[in-house]
Amino acid sequence: GGVVGILSERDIIGAVAARGASALSEHLTQTMTAEVITCEESEQIDSVMETMTSGRFRHIPVLNSGRLAGIVSIGDIVKTHIAEVEHEAEALKAYLSS
Repeated sequence: GGVVGILSERDIIGAVAARGASALSEHLTQTMTAEVITCEESEQIDSVMETMTSGRFRHIPVLNSGRLAGIVSIGDIVKTHIAEVEHEAEALKAYLSS
């Protein structure tokens, strides 16, 4: 149930660039990123967005008690963040007009 690695397009391209087309026939463990940065379900969106931005990756595994609960993309994070900002803006408009 834990995360032992993650394979991205960047990993595959890097392997092919380094080892040629034969890299596509190798075992996953030879190409994947083994030191995976994860987040917990309880983390705040802003924190996860900062982790992903500073690490320059687009997907992050989400853990619950050390077990994989899901994977979120930067698109998921940005969409949620925009919805939160829009909600705050609407609340401020409502407050100012009352």
